[in-house]
Amino acid sequence: MRRMVAPGSIIALLLALPAAPVAAQPSDAAVAAVRSNCRSDFLSLCSGVPRGGQEALACLQRNQASLSAACRQSVAALGPMPGAGPSTGQASAQSRETAERSLAEHCMQHMREMCTGVRPGGGRMMGCLADQRESLSDQCRTALEAARAMR
Repeated sequence: MRRMVAPGSIIALLLALPAAPVAAQPSDAAVAAVRSNCRSDFLSLCSGVPRGGQEALACLQRNQASLSAACRQSVAALGPMPGAGPSTGQASAQSRETAERSLAEHCMQHMREMCTGVRPGGGRMMGCLADQRESLSDQCRTALEAARAMR
């Protein structure tokens, strides 16, 4: 018998997670995801900014509300730029909420299929997904990385 996870419970699960350390350098996969998913967003929103580097990322982060879902998710997976944290707690809360919604949207089916015996809370559900990382869709993997980076 399958155990169903209510979509609304994912936010409660994520809020109960322990903080995960954020790597100083983003993974090659995360950088490649931004390059792949943000090309058109960058051209339309940041055309006067040099490509690559912190200026380009800063522009994408400033325009987060206007980014496509795939680009927003990829940028969130990179985490904040060193020394350029959000100016208010509200920006951080919005980023975390965006990451949580993305995780719920892209990983719910994986949770239902791969984490049926996992009791929600305490980071167990995200741990289950992380243990199954190689079997996750690219979108779920990116959403998981983004959600973990927000913790």
